[in-house]
Amino acid sequence: MLSATCSIYPRSLSRVDGVLEGTLSLSCPEAVRNVLLNPGFLDVTGDLHSGAFRTDNSHQLARDGNGAPRKPHRSFAAVRTRMIEMVRDRSRPITERLLAIGSLCQQLQQVLDRGGDDAVPAFLDRFQDSPEARAADAAFESQPANPALKLEVVLRLADDRLREATCGKRFREVFFAFVEGIATADGSLSGDDIGCLQFAERTWYQPFFERSPHILENYLLNSMLQNLFPTGRETSAGCAPRSMFDEFLLLTTQFAWINAVLVGVAGRYKESFAAEHVVEVVQSFTREVEHYPPVLHSILESIKGRKLDTIEGMSLLLRSWNG
Repeated sequence: MLSATCSIYPRSLSRVDGVLEGTLSLSCPEAVRNVLLNPGFLDVTGDLHSGAFRTDNSHQLARDGNGAPRKPHRSFAAVRTRMIEMVRDRSRPITERLLAIGSLCQQLQQVLDRGGDDAVPAFLDRFQDSPEARAADAAFESQPANPALKLEVVLRLADDRLREATCGKRFREVFFAFVEGIATADGSLSGDDIGCLQFAERTWYQPFFERSPHILENYLLNSMLQNLFPTGRETSAGCAPRSMFDEFLLLTTQFAWINAVLVGVAGRYKESFAAEHVVEVVQSFTREVEHYPPVLHSILESIKGRKLDTIEGMSLLLRSWNG
């Protein structure tokens, strides 16, 4: 008698070119552990047709006004494969990889507008060494850091969610741990939120993720697979599908928000900061965002209202607290 959602949770199913795909919702603590803490999670396989759970509640690629899958539907697999490769390329910081993906989304939309799906394979072949691919790197390098603005955005997004009656207890606890962390990371910096974040980032956050770089990569990969990035999933009736760049803005803002909270939480727990704290942050965050679609809309509204809906704007949110 379970609903389709409850009978498959925490699995999230999608159909792409008739193939059933499965990912895990990170609003489940055990799913977070299985996805984020496993360096080889992309290699984990299972039988979605085993009969152990229902498969009739799956997502589809977003559709255009004529009811057809939105472009690049024929090249979706190739585009997604290239983006997965970009996420896993450790030759540069993960923040710069993410900005390059945003640049790819922008350029891909222009290619589709000019030549349609048929032009996508050639574009992907040349993108890696093209001026377009390097544009995001230039934007990141030229954009001055603005940690005060970054903190303001994170606090506003969190405050908007905390004011809602549906906000869960665990998210509140994680947020208060973040607040404690930015107030107490170093006794000599009392009252200096930015200074505490900078100290916590270089002292506890960075060493932890340098030892476990797969954690943040796996978060991005799971989000991209689950949400059929960059095309996006089919929306409810009456809801306009998001553009590829809007999907990028949403993915990036959530990534930056989670990272900011993780830095504060690292400041709270100091030398004790561990994988279980990451699990708690990601699980509580995902539950508050993924389970309430209006929150996603409000995130985009907030980013666009601040005119941060550009590669340069996203670079501000992704920059290290230490510049």
